[in-house]
Amino acid sequence: NITVKSFGAVGDGTTDDTERLEQAMEYCFQNGIPVIFPQGTYMIRRPLTLKSHMEIYGIGYATVKKKASSTTTLTQALSENGTTLHVASVTGFEAGDFLLISKDASGVSAARYCSVGYITAIDSTNLTITFKSAYDGIKTGAIQNHESGCYVTNSCAIFRSWGTLYDCEYVYIHDITLDGNRTNGEFGEWC
Repeated sequence: NITVKSFGAVGDGTTDDTERLEQAMEYCFQNGIPVIFPQGTYMIRRPLTLKSHMEIYGIGYATVKKKASSTTTLTQALSENGTTLHVASVTGFEAGDFLLISKDASGVSAARYCSVGYITAIDSTNLTITFKSAYDGIKTGAIQNHESGCYVTNSCAIFRSWGTLYDCEYVYIHDITLDGNRTNGEFGEWC
């Protein structure tokens, strides 16, 4: 049987398995076969994409867990359609991480947060994070105006759907634990 470990996923609770899980899920989707997670804890740093008619199974005690998030603040407003964040610290952020910006540390209101995209570069000298928008064709400035003092976190959902949540049908997830590793009072649905 083909499992996520066939694509090099380790599942040791420490190794970043994001790319290997993405490859396994895409292969299984393209070939119409279930995605199988053997026992283990698979760490991710950005959401895994679900597509219609996917089946995901855990064998034994399998867990998909997002890495603990880091939070900093914007030191300059994000310019409309900009792709560079000026931040107080880059500690804990890595290329490939998914970014979330919120108006307050709790991020409890959907009107107060915005998923931005994926980190493409980090400059620890100038304290900047460069990102690529997560949404093709949508300009960051059109989503929300991010002022100086907004919170930036490398938080992510475990899964996201292809397109929007409503475009993804008949997805089955069986016998697998999804661990959001929530810290810093993150938005409740990000689990």
